[in-house]
Amino acid sequence: MKFSFHRFILLLKLQLEVNRRFYLLGAAAVAGLLLVYMIFRAANGDLGFEFDAQEESYDFTLLFSCVTFGTLAFRQFSGRSRRIQALMMPVSALERLAVAFLLVFILFPAGFTLLYLLCNALANQVDIQVFGHPNELYLLNGETGINALTILFLLLPVTLLCAVWFRKLTFVKTLVMLCVPVLVFSFFNSMLGKMVISSVQPAPYEGTRFAYWAATPFMYLSVAGDMPGGQSGFRVYNLALPPGQQWIFTLFLCLIPVVFVYLAYLKLREQEL
Repeated sequence: MKFSFHRFILLLKLQLEVNRRFYLLGAAAVAGLLLVYMIFRAANGDLGFEFDAQEESYDFTLLFSCVTFGTLAFRQFSGRSRRIQALMMPVSALERLAVAFLLVFILFPAGFTLLYLLCNALANQVDIQVFGHPNELYLLNGETGINALTILFLLLPVTLLCAVWFRKLTFVKTLVMLCVPVLVFSFFNSMLGKMVISSVQPAPYEGTRFAYWAATPFMYLSVAGDMPGGQSGFRVYNLALPPGQQWIFTLFLCLIPVVFVYLAYLKLREQEL
């Protein structure tokens, strides 16, 4: 069955109509939790709900909520009767995947961002008017937004594949699948940092204790060491890869979404057969 834009639109409308109650209740629950958390931070923080806290909260809640929603993209396949009913619909696997992709990658992140900004604006006014903390309002004008979106679009393809692959305990299994690569990259990043420092350790810093941060080695290694001369604090050393090697890791990152989305498509076709 070839891809039909008309069937794609009908399937999208059906998905929104069938899950309308679920989406509305979910949005109300998320908005309530966000407001409670934001006002609590504003009331109990020394500086209120400051700009950096607003930005960090957005990045974390965006990643967590999108991954959670992504695990529910194919929940109609979780039960035998619902799965048979879904597979009887005259739509192709590519159309199913396109609808899920639109919901998980575009509509939900956009909807969550709008919801967060509305709740954040309300909490910011409460913070200013009630608690007397004149904090700047976060409107996607921070410095970590690009990094958060990059991480998000690396996690969501894996989440989409797990939503198709696992029928029971999808959320728990998805978290495990996402955590294992993070632990592996952290381990190899630490080992690589130790190899670099041990091979070319500067003479003035002999005996210095180094900590190897869990940054992915795609662009640079981040190493923190004690300040020399018994000074308090630490100094961070960023070891950048040569430009001729960075494109290899950048290409690898770009291929991750393509590979996992294609695997999700193959799994959908397998279920149709």
